Amino acid sequence: MQTPRTRDCMNLIHSINCQRLKSAERANRIMVQPLNSSVVRSVLTNFVIFETVARLGNFSRAAEELNLTQSAISHAIRKIEDMLGRKLFYRTRPTLGLTREGEQLLLCAEQCITLTRAAIGSIASSPKARQDALLVAVSTSMARYWLLPRIPEIRTAIPDLRLWIQTVDRDIDLYAEGVDLNIVFGSQSHPEYDQKALWSEKVIAVCSPEFLSKHGPFQTLEELSQATLIHYEERVRPRINWDDWFAANGLSHVAIEREVRFADYALVLEAAMAGRGVALGWRPIIDDLIVTNRLTIARPEFASGHQRFSLLTPKGALSKEPSRAFYSWLAKNYLSGQDLAFAADQPHPGD
Repeated sequence: MQTPRTRDCMNLIHSINCQRLKSAERANRIMVQPLNSSVVRSVLTNFVIFETVARLGNFSRAAEELNLTQSAISHAIRKIEDMLGRKLFYRTRPTLGLTREGEQLLLCAEQCITLTRAAIGSIASSPKARQDALLVAVSTSMARYWLLPRIPEIRTAIPDLRLWIQTVDRDIDLYAEGVDLNIVFGSQSHPEYDQKALWSEKVIAVCSPEFLSKHGPFQTLEELSQATLIHYEERVRPRINWDDWFAANGLSHVAIEREVRFADYALVLEAAMAGRGVALGWRPIIDDLIVTNRLTIARPEFASGHQRFSLLTPKGALSKEPSRAFYSWLAKNYLSGQDLAFAADQPHPGD
């Protein structure tokens, strides 16, 4: 149902479509023409000037607010009046008054400006301010230890890509938050999105080289269980913990004597690199840390669960650029089996 304001706007559009010519010698002629694009552009270009004059009731104050000359203001208003064949203002003291047609136009101008301001604000505050930007959401640890080191490689492979990285440690709504790609960890399916499997879960015991030199080598799992173990307490979904890891490798009922606990996996890895103990490391997050010798393998055993890293995208996104280019780079370099060998397959110092 149309509101009074909507009806006023429709009446105004009708009056523009069927303009009565202003000139006295043509007063009895009616020009009927379509509302073409040039007419619309002329109206929209001067809407802000008209709204400012109507709001302030004065050409001089409108010119000051808009940083224009008074003659520019007068010209814009006259242009609209000539186009419409209607007067929009009448002079009163001390301000200008609006004619009936002026009041109609002001309703439309206010709506147009309000909607435009809201749209610009929404777009400007969005993490994806331009259509060619790619917004990738990952966990803090995945961003810091896996994705960021590969930025130069991504730039080389996709030179025109504008990459936005958003760190999240929760489940998000890709559609509501404007996320193009989301790397998640877990066992659940997400039928509301397109989902691509990336890496199966593989968990390795890691520590700093200095910690291993000082407290190791750990010849048996029993010896490892007596070391200071760093625990990760996942807030969103369960993860393999030290009890699970030892049990998967045949050692049950472990009496853990020394432990440190964190709820942020990035802090778990930072603590391990600082020599505070032995942590569980998930591939591929720890791959670069192993290669650069910031972490080393405490024991060669590993554990695998039912969870995995997956790529989530809005439906159909991988058929469009730049999501398609990013996934092609990922698949070619890190899903073909040609990336880093599993850290646990490397020789262990104690073997």
